[in-house]
Amino acid sequence: MQDATRHSLFTGTPDAALAHAGPWLVDVARSTPSVVEDLAVLEHEAPSVTWLFAVQDLGGLAQLLQLHLETRLPDGRAALLRFWDPRVLVKLAQILEPAQREAMFGHIHEWHLLLDGKRAIIGRRDADV
Repeated sequence: MQDATRHSLFTGTPDAALAHAGPWLVDVARSTPSVVEDLAVLEHEAPSVTWLFAVQDLGGLAQLLQLHLETRLPDGRAALLRFWDPRVLVKLAQILEPAQREAMFGHIHEWHLLLDGKRAIIGRRDADV
């Protein structure tokens, strides 16, 4: 199901069995117009689509983002960090310390999302959220 136009963030991780369910990176420049239109519609219907602008190819971007899939809770347990969810992504952008923010967003030029029907943009240095 993975090809040159899409890549699951769970591929090659302990959660690989869930790869079919997403989250997915989709290269809109290499996808058909109907796929892009479907994603744009889905973005307005559910908090499930965000748009990344980055120079890496899908595999490289996936590897960078996979570094952030797991986080540690205060009691030491591992937890899945759902940063691809616009509701979580905005909160992350607001609470991360500068070094954490650079680690999370430094390789991404801009990250666009809808929050409560309004466009928000998270950039390398600042968040417009």
